[in-house]
Amino acid sequence: MQMAAQCLVEKGHKDIIVLLGDSTVISSFRERLNALSFCPDKARYHTKELDDVTALGLRRGAFEYMDVLLSAGKPTSTAILACNSAIALGALIALNKHKVTVGQDMALFSLDDAD
Repeated sequence: MQMAAQCLVEKGHKDIIVLLGDSTVISSFRERLNALSFCPDKARYHTKELDDVTALGLRRGAFEYMDVLLSAGKPTSTAILACNSAIALGALIALNKHKVTVGQDMALFSLDDAD
């Protein structure tokens, strides 16, 4: 988490959305949420814990959260830090729906790998 956040901050991102599953249910999400306190303080982090911790639920939750956020207008955040691939996919689908270009309009960083 710290290295991912540091990378985003070094690339100039100062306002970062952190999407993760329910940290009271899944220990890896709890560990990542706790690690956020060690991330660079040069950025503002907005955390959103998604309730349904199944892969489909996380993807849907990330999509719905980002869809609402993007429907309200251009967010101040310039980066999304997704705590797994399902969350990243949901965010990516919402970004595509709203014609937000990943890598140009918004950075998207996923912390794990979809094996």
